[in-house]
Amino acid sequence: MLADTEEPARRLVPGNTLGEIEAIYAERLREWREWAPVTEAAFRRGTYADVAGSSCA
Repeated sequence: MLADTEEPARRLVPGNTLGEIEAIYAERLREWREWAPVTEAAFRRGTYADVAGSSCA
């Protein structure tokens, strides 16, 4: 069926695992947002060494 569609999906989630995958990515996004100020400071200064001692809490 899927292969016969005019524009098939490029990505599929097998079975009923979408909720689990959403939870994993939500946690990843939370962590990336938490560390964003440290990352942005490093890029502004041109080196990660400038923020090596920084914590993001």
